[in-house]
Amino acid sequence: MRGWREILAVGASVLLIVVFAALGIGLASLPAPREEKRVAGLAETARVLFDSDGVPYVFAADFNAAAFALGYAHARDRMWQMDLSRHAAEGRLSELFGDRAVRSDRRLRALELRRIARASLVAASPDGQNATDLRYGREDLFNPGFQSRFGIKFTF
Repeated sequence: MRGWREILAVGASVLLIVVFAALGIGLASLPAPREEKRVAGLAETARVLFDSDGVPYVFAADFNAAAFALGYAHARDRMWQMDLSRHAAEGRLSELFGDRAVRSDRRLRALELRRIARASLVAASPDGQNATDLRYGREDLFNPGFQSRFGIKFTF
């Protein structure tokens, strides 16, 4: 009878350790509820406010600041999803998931989504290109110390 108690105690201890580790990783990956980021290169100011459910609201003095703030808010909460979507569109899922994704990569590459996206950007108006650069092109803001808040994939 004593053996079962010891096994149960060890099992419960291991379970608690796993639960607390998962909570720690999960909490570490959550964005800070309040933060301020100053960015060079924007002519006007932009603010992103979050309600109690974490829904972002963008307020900006001009279109460029709004596009940038929207991209920042999106990347802040969905960097891993954005990276996964980029890998999928380029047919590079096997870099993340190994050999089991090679077949899928071949199909995705046959669609030539990367080429189509680049051609669409080249064909866009200068304002459209500028908005795209502001919205998606500022990953340089996410330096290694800052990336650790985007989940375990960006921590290592």
